[in-house]
Amino acid sequence: MKARLIITFVMLPLLVWGCAASRYIGLQKEDPYQLYTKAMEQQSSGDLKQACSTFMHLWKSYPKHPLAREALFYAATITDKTDPRKATDLFEKFLDLYPASSFANSIRESLFEDYLRQKEYDKAYKIIRTSLSLYPGPIWSTLGMRLVNAYIDAGRPKDGLNTIALIYKTADSHTKESLLSIWRTTLPDIKTEDDLKSIEKNTREPELLVILHAQMSKLNLAQKNESMGQGPTSSQVQTPAESLKVQEGEENIPPCPIGLVLPLSGKWESIGYKILKGIELAGNVFSNKKAPNVEFIIRDYGSNEKNIPGIIEDLDKNYHVLAIMGPVGERAAASTCEIAQFRGIPAFVFTQADINTPEKPFCFNNFISISTQVKSLLNVSKDMGITRFAILYPKDHFGLTMTSVFKRLAPRWDIDIVRDIAYSPDEVDFKDEIMSLVPSLQQEGKEGNNSQTPSTPIVPDFDALLIPDTGLKAAMIASYLAYFNIEDVKLFGPSLWNTPDLTKVGGKYIDGSIFVSGFFLDSKLDFVQDFINSFYYTYGYNPSIWEASAFDTTNILLNLIKDNIPTRDMLEQRILALKDYPGVTGATSFDSDGHVDKVIFVLTVRGSHIMEISP
Repeated sequence: MKARLIITFVMLPLLVWGCAASRYIGLQKEDPYQLYTKAMEQQSSGDLKQACSTFMHLWKSYPKHPLAREALFYAATITDKTDPRKATDLFEKFLDLYPASSFANSIRESLFEDYLRQKEYDKAYKIIRTSLSLYPGPIWSTLGMRLVNAYIDAGRPKDGLNTIALIYKTADSHTKESLLSIWRTTLPDIKTEDDLKSIEKNTREPELLVILHAQMSKLNLAQKNESMGQGPTSSQVQTPAESLKVQEGEENIPPCPIGLVLPLSGKWESIGYKILKGIELAGNVFSNKKAPNVEFIIRDYGSNEKNIPGIIEDLDKNYHVLAIMGPVGERAAASTCEIAQFRGIPAFVFTQADINTPEKPFCFNNFISISTQVKSLLNVSKDMGITRFAILYPKDHFGLTMTSVFKRLAPRWDIDIVRDIAYSPDEVDFKDEIMSLVPSLQQEGKEGNNSQTPSTPIVPDFDALLIPDTGLKAAMIASYLAYFNIEDVKLFGPSLWNTPDLTKVGGKYIDGSIFVSGFFLDSKLDFVQDFINSFYYTYGYNPSIWEASAFDTTNILLNLIKDNIPTRDMLEQRILALKDYPGVTGATSFDSDGHVDKVIFVLTVRGSHIMEISP
């Protein structure tokens, strides 16, 4: 009985910390320096799971050794790539044990990112407050801007304003301008004098206080008017907007109604608000520029896609919208396209899926579809003289779909698919898959060399390898190719590779790889940089593909109706006639079937830096 209790006691911490370190139980203690070197070698070779295990063993076995804190830091950092929630526990443990470590500030940044991702906003606020007291500087104000937007998007304007009050003093001048704009536009959402006074207690900066006191006076006046039976005026008390009037129109011409069908609550709400911000920027909502004569009718379908048909019926019958923008995702888009086709309403949806359209299409997808990505990769392959591909893909929806499309289209580019190998989406050890991908490795295994790296370089019977998975998985697979000494294979991938994980984990093994993206923050194109700067100045963070696609789609729609408001049929014809619109997500056209034709960004890695090849 005692032996069982001891085993349970020893095993429990190993399960809690997440790294599989059980293989060390019962072994004699090694030299901590040798363990550390071993872990670093495992990490460099791409064996992250075992590196994490070795780091954890070092920390738990030698907690007072000088290398212990570094071991815990690296274990937490590796875990953060695959399991952020377990990494959160490790990061918190690190700060508890080593609060004065040189790694502490980096840990706090990682912990902030994890809290933000997990929507634990109050914990993220505490991280910023602690960090500003220890290391006051603009970096935490920049990160704090993201928390401000997260609070506001979550319907917690008071907490967002308190965060602005916390970070404003240490922000740089550019960030201060953005914070001041958010402060001014968010204060009217605070409806009680007590809440305004609570915010006032946390506010020290004169620029913020002036605006705050003006809002307190406005609210006080509105309350007095109500008590006297006069009722509040529309300028004194704001109600939740169901529509966004960009401009009333000149000479009493009513604005053109456009329906926005977006997930502004539920699991996709963050995407919905990203799209909405791209639309707002294109509509010059927060700009002094002249706005177009349109009115956006905003509707939230939340997490229930069954709400969409009723929403579109309402937009059609009661608002007579000229067009619809949204929703998000394959199933929601398919439902919307069916209804839009039936009612004859031009609709722009946001999905990577390819849309099947009838002879007279009313549904359009100005997003980076899987077909668009595949065609771009095949064009690059043809230009590079590559004729033989292998595919290593996960058995998930994206991996299966992209593999199917690539195999279907490749013959048009005179490209052969030598073989395709599938793996589980949860796979982290790719030795068996690489052995199946390169048959000559299996021959070496039969000769008794299965567990060792081939002594001579192996050139497989294909020129390039497509990996339709995340940047992290692609980096891991690249390290296995190097481990097996496989050479002369060019790696190709989808837009999912456009992430820091690709270069951080892949290192030298992914140099020269080719992948695509619908949007690239470091683009050399001036108009793309103008968009990025304008967006950052307005919202305080860099846009993603969602904001960029919404910005482009809105501009396309506004340009097609700016001279005169067409009928729905006329608008559909104008969309089909669009050729090479110079969007920030690539030159955009639509073919006669309504399918988007985009010239998207082609990227590569040089010296661990993602760089633009074209356009």
